[in-house]
Amino acid sequence: MRDRWMAVLIGLALCVSAGCSESNPVAHPSDQTVLLQGAVSKGDAAAIGALHLEDAQIIPPDTGEPVKGRAAVEALWQARMDDGLKAIVFSSGERRGDGDKQFETGTYTSRNVAGEIDVGKYFTVWQLVDQTWMVSRHTWASDLEEAGVAGEPEANSEADVAPERPQPDTATE
Repeated sequence: MRDRWMAVLIGLALCVSAGCSESNPVAHPSDQTVLLQGAVSKGDAAAIGALHLEDAQIIPPDTGEPVKGRAAVEALWQARMDDGLKAIVFSSGERRGDGDKQFETGTYTSRNVAGEIDVGKYFTVWQLVDQTWMVSRHTWASDLEEAGVAGEPEANSEADVAPERPQPDTATE
């Protein structure tokens, strides 16, 4: 019985030292990224839209014009998936911020239904709303488009891009 209480006390101490409290967000931005990746693989634009603020803005590299508002963001993602986007993986390189804003940079790899791969960079602004991290602003740039290279199907289809948990980031708070 004494060992059980020691385990409980150690667990509480770890929780307190890690900042476990009702004031901490329900989901970390990287948790939301996993949800976004899963929604792309399922073709669920509504779920992607739900991860964005009502006044979110996305600046796609091929339009130059911001897409404004959750409904427009959802429509953009639906159009991308209708055009063949099948999977995307975001790998956070750096996340900074404090309070209710986080600024994240990283890389992405995406795959379409033809097996073509695209890789590039992204920048996301996260905002904490009602204990949940939401996308406020997002943009990306393809490294392949910049180099003038078309994404070719990978030789090994078993190594296709699949949603997975992002690598630990170097967040500073």
